[in-house]
Amino acid sequence: MKRTFTVAVAAAVLGFGLACTGADTGIVGPEPVPEPAEATMEQKVGEIARAIDADPGARDQILQDHGMTAEAYEAELYGIAENPARTKAFIEARQGS
Repeated sequence: MKRTFTVAVAAAVLGFGLACTGADTGIVGPEPVPEPAEATMEQKVGEIARAIDADPGARDQILQDHGMTAEAYEAELYGIAENPARTKAFIEARQGS
């Protein structure tokens, strides 16, 4: 009985020691949760466009809520329109895909 207790304590101390040193114990934990990706400009502008479509009278407030001026929003729309890949990403974001 005393030997079983000694072995259990030794195993616990060894396990704790390995954990503290960062040694691989073979125990696999849960997968880390990835940080949410920051929205691309196309996604942001698409979200703004969706909101403006839903309530055109609130355009200025929607832009302000998203930290954009009307001029910056328009400039982004032109920039997006010049690039087919950005245009596709914008359309998907505007449709809520």
